[in-house]
Amino acid sequence: MRTFRFIYFLAFILLAVRNVPAQSFTLRLAETIDLTIPENRPKSKFVRISVNQQGEIYVLDQGLNRILWFDAEGGLKREVGGFGWETEQFDRPLDIWAENSLDVFVADYNNNRIQRFDRKLNFVGVYENDDGLDQRLQFGLPQAVTFSRFGELFVVDGENLRILRFNSNGEPEQSFGDWDWGDGRLEEPVDICLNENDDVLVADTGLQGVMRFDYYGNFLQPIQHDAMTAPVQVAAARGVIIVLDGSRSRLFFFDTRGAYLLDLPAAPPTGDSPGGGTYSIAVSRNSLYVLEDRTKTVYRYQLKSP
Repeated sequence: MRTFRFIYFLAFILLAVRNVPAQSFTLRLAETIDLTIPENRPKSKFVRISVNQQGEIYVLDQGLNRILWFDAEGGLKREVGGFGWETEQFDRPLDIWAENSLDVFVADYNNNRIQRFDRKLNFVGVYENDDGLDQRLQFGLPQAVTFSRFGELFVVDGENLRILRFNSNGEPEQSFGDWDWGDGRLEEPVDICLNENDDVLVADTGLQGVMRFDYYGNFLQPIQHDAMTAPVQVAAARGVIIVLDGSRSRLFFFDTRGAYLLDLPAAPPTGDSPGGGTYSIAVSRNSLYVLEDRTKTVYRYQLKSP
């Protein structure tokens, strides 16, 4: 079910009030999508969302170790999973990526693997650690994943606190952000995405910010703000970097150079949301999606920027 709203956040006004560089960036709440889910699931916990180019919504239910696929209206199309070690089963999955309308990747944390599905959630294959490779090309406890337009997979290696890049043949090719990466050393990486320039953005809770690398792992800059203390997710769209602060349930917005633009509550101030729940963010085309676990609601914002 869709409930349309007419609430506008005029970002250029907020920018003027906060005395930050003015830009023609606006954020408008376009609609509220109520996800249709089976009842009587007290252990369900929606922790991550990903949205493909058709607006179809994929949700990771960590509480029940399942993936749910919804249409753009919030109607449930299919779900797969359950606790276990076999294919199509998960043990504390942490992240899901489905942005290209072809693939769905899931970081299966305790099973030390990445599972790959097609857009209809049919199992395709798995990325697992190879103990025979050089130590720098091994991984464990995957935290998050993202997939590039070149067909390469990037994984947040939670065991070694670094990023591992797999080539288009599914072979691990490079790691970066490791202990010897100087200013680009990661401390507690938790999420990853690619922006329009193919820069790699890594949310790092320990560093209280986002670390920006180029596509090949060369460190470019940190993106931080005094009020942002626990970044748990990062997304990028239309020249804007969006960071979810999990401790404050707020969204922080930066431009491509890392300059702070503004911050807002993760849930819109409509009175409908009780607040205090678990949130997740995703981007697709010119929209920002915010999932609230407590109400099983998705807020879709339209982004406009230069």
